[in-house]
Amino acid sequence: MRSHDAIGRLGGDEFAILLPQTNLDQAKITLTRLQHRLQTLNKTDPWPVGFSIGAITFVTLPDSVDALLAQADQLMYSVKRSGKNRLECEQYGPHFLS
Repeated sequence: MRSHDAIGRLGGDEFAILLPQTNLDQAKITLTRLQHRLQTLNKTDPWPVGFSIGAITFVTLPDSVDALLAQADQLMYSVKRSGKNRLECEQYGPHFLS
């Protein structure tokens, strides 16, 4: 991760990574690398853990951090419901706020 990225635990087994000034393609590359790294680490000490990742990029920021996290959380749970251990990225444009 870069020095200006932020990583935090939201609770339980949920984490958030903020990648400022990162477009959708860059986020996919970064998060794919992260997911592969986590899977590699899991092979050396195999825990029954999966890595479902939902990533949102915003063209226009939502009104609050809570709205931002709600969108990412919704996507992450969609990933979990559709098979787990996957990465899905979406981009929200100006229409998000309307």
